[in-house]
Amino acid sequence: MHDIVLEHSECQPLGSANQSPGHQPKYITLVSLPAQEIGFWTNRKLNLQNIYEQLRESTHKTLAQILERIESVYYEPYATAFRKLVAAWLEAQDVSLWLQPLLRQTAAFNSVQFSNGHDLVAPLVHIVHLVWSNARYYRSTQRMSVLLRCICNMLVHRAAEDLELQLLFQGDADEGLLKINRTTEVLELFK
Repeated sequence: MHDIVLEHSECQPLGSANQSPGHQPKYITLVSLPAQEIGFWTNRKLNLQNIYEQLRESTHKTLAQILERIESVYYEPYATAFRKLVAAWLEAQDVSLWLQPLLRQTAAFNSVQFSNGHDLVAPLVHIVHLVWSNARYYRSTQRMSVLLRCICNMLVHRAAEDLELQLLFQGDADEGLLKINRTTEVLELFK
């Protein structure tokens, strides 16, 4: 339970190798794309909710009451762990709620040719702004940098897919340059 409560996400570049388990604390989940970050928070919410429901069962309540009545030294750590669990669960609920609109917007980016995604940049940035202004638990530079890195990874990945480097230099040079310029314009809009 302690590891699940302390778990958090961290963005890594697409295609980079995971470090060996000995180098990363086991409560860090590496994500690369916005969908993975959203999935992390959705799964975290469900995991914490399941633990909360287990601890709210009568057997666990009775155990807590017995520990409190006999003034056991284990009561305070048990109560502290329960409070941390509830706080983490509320955090995960809030974050997953505010990240859900981002899932639809990133799906829209994945459904169109990237160089035609000019109109999708402003709504994407607006959703990031809404997350920053309204998700009270996600409003930190550390959390937002994870989200922004994931979005940048997605944009770079989609731009690379759209350009198809092997085909880019086989066709007409003017068409290739036009495609590069249109893709760069979309990236500049996000910048």
